[in-house]
Amino acid sequence: MGRRAALLFLASDALRARAAGQEAITMRQRRRLADLLAWSRRFPLYRRLWAGIPSDAGLEALPPVTKADWVHAFDETVLDPHVRYEALWRHMQDVSRVGEPWLGRYSVCRSSGVSGKKSLFVADQGSMDVCWSLWLTRAWLPWLGPGGAVRLARRGGRVAAMIATNGHYASAALIRRPSPMGSIANARSATLSIHKPVGRIARALAHWRPAAIVGYPTILDQLAVEQLEGRLSLDLVLAVSVSEWVEPAARARIEAAFGCPLRDSYAASESLAIGFECPEGWLHVNADWVVLEPVDESLRPVPPGEASHTTLVTNLANHVQPVVRHDLGDRITVRPEPCSCGTPLPAVRVEGRRNDALVFHHAGRRVALAPLGLITLVGSIPGIAMGSQYVQTDARTLSVRVAFLPGADEAGAWAELERRLRAHLRAHGLPDVDVVRSPIPPRRDPRTGKLIKTWSEVGIHAGAAS
Repeated sequence: MGRRAALLFLASDALRARAAGQEAITMRQRRRLADLLAWSRRFPLYRRLWAGIPSDAGLEALPPVTKADWVHAFDETVLDPHVRYEALWRHMQDVSRVGEPWLGRYSVCRSSGVSGKKSLFVADQGSMDVCWSLWLTRAWLPWLGPGGAVRLARRGGRVAAMIATNGHYASAALIRRPSPMGSIANARSATLSIHKPVGRIARALAHWRPAAIVGYPTILDQLAVEQLEGRLSLDLVLAVSVSEWVEPAARARIEAAFGCPLRDSYAASESLAIGFECPEGWLHVNADWVVLEPVDESLRPVPPGEASHTTLVTNLANHVQPVVRHDLGDRITVRPEPCSCGTPLPAVRVEGRRNDALVFHHAGRRVALAPLGLITLVGSIPGIAMGSQYVQTDARTLSVRVAFLPGADEAGAWAELERRLRAHLRAHGLPDVDVVRSPIPPRRDPRTGKLIKTWSEVGIHAGAAS
């Protein structure tokens, strides 16, 4: 079966499963899960972790995989002898190759790291085709509707994405990968770096004139302000948010500014198409291709309607590097009753990705710094441990809570981080903002237990995660 035929089959199956209802979705999940678990027993990591557990044991009998497990045992998570951590990490040092298939056949991305190493993920073409089919049939087509699809087509199908382009992060790896629809679709998409000042992004958008935009909600909110204040004039059919939680006030501002709906998505490096938002504001999990398990601190199941401590994910599509009961770290709540939108897919609300945009002022201008623009600056600095936090302590101060790895050159690592931060601030027209190293180590939010990476102690955000 050729790729176009495979994509058509997957898209058709996704539509049929959703139309047939919960029983059809559950049947597909069970069949695919059984196949995945049987296959995964061939991999060294799972052979070791599942030793002594009967082959017919259910998913809940298998031990979860932590991020530390994944990092330190990466070479045990794949069977292809050409896929090795050091080789893949060297490939990822070239940011010009983000989205480019590695070894001509693998899609790769990275997430935050532990102990100085990054979590790396590899997917084959079949897994990416599942991702594409789900985004098409359960996200873009329902979000647009017939009228929106016609308007998008009449506007040339142009889509612009505002994301972090300085690393092989999940959103960049997905958006910048060549479209399966061919060169015509690729020519109708543009990617803009969130590390550029919002004014430059706005000018690029004014030139490109997209009909739809995709990006982190914090950057979409900044662009909404540009639109409301008359410095931008986009006519959009749809706005799509990725990677971060959408604040209600930001959602209202974005929709009012652009005169179109904002729809959210739920994805992670472990699974690039976990769920998509419905008009009722719930994220519907693609349960025929992914298993989400909300659990408490003891990793016991949490009932619907109750917020979890964390969430385990199993990706049913990826057989090159199986992800089975991987600890996402997200706090979710499953809707206890069917969603009023009529979708049979289970509905969830997600916490754990909440980061503030930091707002400064210079020469009468309001400048908001997107969280991921700050967070991704630290990625390749040797000696800095996972979990640096950026805190706006007053109108002109950016305080950094940073932890270092044992034996690291702390002075050298801090000097490089400070240099990058000051360059980032200057690029955004904020030369007078002071960067200071906080004596306080990184801390988790006492309410959720999550590591919030950016927040403001100015105004309404005072004390958010102190």
